[in-house]
Amino acid sequence: MRKYFRAATAVATLLLVGFVPTPSQAVDETLVLASVRERESNGNARAFELYGNFPGVYAVHPIVSCNNTLMQSEVMESPGFTQINVNVEQMSAGSTCTFQLERLYDGARTAQLTVSATSAVSIQIAGVQDRGVTSGRRFAELYGTFANPLSLEPSVVCKGRYAGGRVEFASLGQINVSFPDDGPTSGCSFSLRNKSTGIASPTFGAPLPKSASFPSGFGGYFWGGVPAQSGNQSSLEVGQGYLNNAGFDTTRLFIGPSMRNGRAHTIHNPYNLDLDRLDSACPEEQAFLPCAIKTPEYQAAISSPSLKKIVLSAYDSTTGGPRGERYAYLDIKYLSENSDAVIREYRDLTLSLYQTQHDTNKTFVVSSWEADNQVYCGAFYTYLISESFRNGCGSITSRSNAISAITMWFELRRQGILAGRQLAAAAGYGGVTVSDGIEFNMNSLTYPTEVDGRRLLTVLLDVIPAVKPDYALYSSYDSQFRGSMEDDLSQIRGWLSINASNSKLAIGEVGFPAHGIDRIEASQTVETVKAIQRANLPIVILWEAFDTWSAGRLHPYGVLHAGGETRAVTDILRNELSAQAAELQQSQVIKIAGATDRGVTSIGGRDFRTFEIYGSSLNNVRVTAICDGTEGEVSLMYQSPGQANIRFPVGSANRYCTIQFSRASDNAKSLEYGPVVV
Repeated sequence: MRKYFRAATAVATLLLVGFVPTPSQAVDETLVLASVRERESNGNARAFELYGNFPGVYAVHPIVSCNNTLMQSEVMESPGFTQINVNVEQMSAGSTCTFQLERLYDGARTAQLTVSATSAVSIQIAGVQDRGVTSGRRFAELYGTFANPLSLEPSVVCKGRYAGGRVEFASLGQINVSFPDDGPTSGCSFSLRNKSTGIASPTFGAPLPKSASFPSGFGGYFWGGVPAQSGNQSSLEVGQGYLNNAGFDTTRLFIGPSMRNGRAHTIHNPYNLDLDRLDSACPEEQAFLPCAIKTPEYQAAISSPSLKKIVLSAYDSTTGGPRGERYAYLDIKYLSENSDAVIREYRDLTLSLYQTQHDTNKTFVVSSWEADNQVYCGAFYTYLISESFRNGCGSITSRSNAISAITMWFELRRQGILAGRQLAAAAGYGGVTVSDGIEFNMNSLTYPTEVDGRRLLTVLLDVIPAVKPDYALYSSYDSQFRGSMEDDLSQIRGWLSINASNSKLAIGEVGFPAHGIDRIEASQTVETVKAIQRANLPIVILWEAFDTWSAGRLHPYGVLHAGGETRAVTDILRNELSAQAAELQQSQVIKIAGATDRGVTSIGGRDFRTFEIYGSSLNNVRVTAICDGTEGEVSLMYQSPGQANIRFPVGSANRYCTIQFSRASDNAKSLEYGPVVV
């Protein structure tokens, strides 16, 4: 049996432009699922081993339904040509589950196999009894099978929002929980998790509501993950249609000449385009971008009336070559010698967008992938901490030269976009905006980037102020994983207002690695994205739209299934953002302006992490917290009108906690704040 595990690597290190997987070549192209073997519970999932013949294994994803309900699932480890290990969200004992595998690049599917009567679950809710409201909290009795009941913590979701919840009584057959009242338990779902082992029960109760709308400006990064389609529709058009139907009015798409390499390595053709047709429409001797954006596939994807903002991760054929085989945007000599051609390609791309999308009131942002990573051999953070990686990548001086080159590339791109705008205006095209954007992925404003006493040049500090693009997109994992998103965004935006006042801050990527299946990481994504919503940024891109291949397997980053169905994280996020949007329209008396982590102290033999919270009207308040989707233990240690000190008990693993203050005397409450890591 293979070992099951979750990847903990930061997402920013997983996606490399031009990255080529090297699976062994299989002779037999027949996709066959021969048998399924159930294994043990694994966190809040059940492990299964799938056996058969799986050519093109890096592009194979599972479709699992239990009791006629589509389940969250993920491929574990690096799959093999005869065995794929799959985690499926925890299902009730005795469930009937069907398994099927689908290959993304040609849409081929295996026959379905059925597993009847799945094995017993050590933690399972069989029924809920509503016991009404006492002192503002609703009480519910949960009946079922509860191994190690004293170690269980509840997660309660009511009306599609996290309600917290704490255990009031625990036995092998009954768990009583209470949570802030938000109506009868008929509108809530419940799950229980063993704090020590991480094993969780299947979710029991009301399905997640799907009626709420996403606020404007939120979208998914569509980097493939939708199977090839039969007929004339491309998976680009179909996948973007799925995103539109899910309620996103914003998207991020890839466009670049490297997709021509899809004949040799299908991962390079993420939208399963007809490459013969692409080559015929856009011969290699032509500039790629202005031609490709006019193809029916791209036009179908970007022309939906409901789609308002489109970020393009765009790579030109002038610096990339006709097949994206070179990286001349890091070669300042090449850029100097070919500057007119670079300007012309982006000028013509801009004009093409004005010609095809005029009077649609759409906004296009022409950007690229994480520029800090591009400059530092694909992994800035690894360069910062690893001497061996630095030796293989190049000296600090060489990276400073690369910063100079990419700055020039961005400047040439901006000149081209401005020239394209002028041509469009002269031709009478309006009602659409084409802007430039630079994506950075290190918050070097807040966190040090020194090696041997020498500061590494970064995109935020050294490139964006020089170019002053229309948008500064933050691929925000640096702040996400530190649990400092709210404070960091405020600081970055303040710095940009002085040093690059033309540049609007936006989010180019955000999302925890396993939020498609893991309930804790789903809650971390939801609370982090809510912090971004409170910052009122014009564009927020979730990583990612659909599961795609990286680091040896398909990861459950997608907010949608490959067939367009929403995942639980998406439904909760939609409800939470919709509710917070209404809250943001109201005036708050109690306001949280910032938090300072004062570290860990031991009190009575127990470790606590203390935070100083700054704001206004913080006196006579009480504090509550949601930690990883459940009610967190938090204490108020000091309060005054401008400051309140709180503390959390420190456990064996980091928890992402969002705090809120309220006051009984006038029913006032603050917006949520966080998450902070405790």
